[in-house]
Amino acid sequence: MTRSIILAAVALIASGCGTPMNLAYDFGRSYSAAFQTQADLTRASVAAAQYRLSGIEGTAIRLQVEQSTTDASDEREQSVQQQQGGR
Repeated sequence: MTRSIILAAVALIASGCGTPMNLAYDFGRSYSAAFQTQADLTRASVAAAQYRLSGIEGTAIRLQVEQSTTDASDEREQSVQQQQGGR
């Protein structure tokens, strides 16, 4: 009796390991689906978690973003002018 249970368990384990390709395919598919779901910023859980920035922190963040985008745009304009001036 015990021998047949052990034999059945070994056969069950061996048959489960026989199809790793299917397991890898399913894992890859679910992995990709998880990333697509997380990247969707319009889903309800993300929309509910967003809050308006206000007060001193909101103003500071807005000023930093404006300054960094202005700096980046100024650098781009300067590099374009240098390239055109060098011709």
